[in-house]
Amino acid sequence: MFITKKNRKTVYQKLFIEGVLYTQKNKLLPSHPLFPDTGIKNIEILNIMISLKSREYVTEDFCWQHSYWTLTDSGIEYLRGYLNIPVNILPATKSIKLIR
Repeated sequence: MFITKKNRKTVYQKLFIEGVLYTQKNKLLPSHPLFPDTGIKNIEILNIMISLKSREYVTEDFCWQHSYWTLTDSGIEYLRGYLNIPVNILPATKSIKLIR
């Protein structure tokens, strides 16, 4: 499936900021609930996340017809390089772990 660079970058930015994304199992959703105005389809996000999972940049937890995708440390480094993000900025999930 062809996914535009703009859509991929938007998904990567949201994933890096939050540290976690979710997708419904339904591949026919017209747009994903986290990206209503951008027109990014749920199947596009599913395919992006499956690609990241195969490279071990995210882990998947499946519960009640929803997949929850969490960034790994190697995924953080990959997204930092892809999005040109400085080292001192962390995803929301990592900064919570550091505070405790």
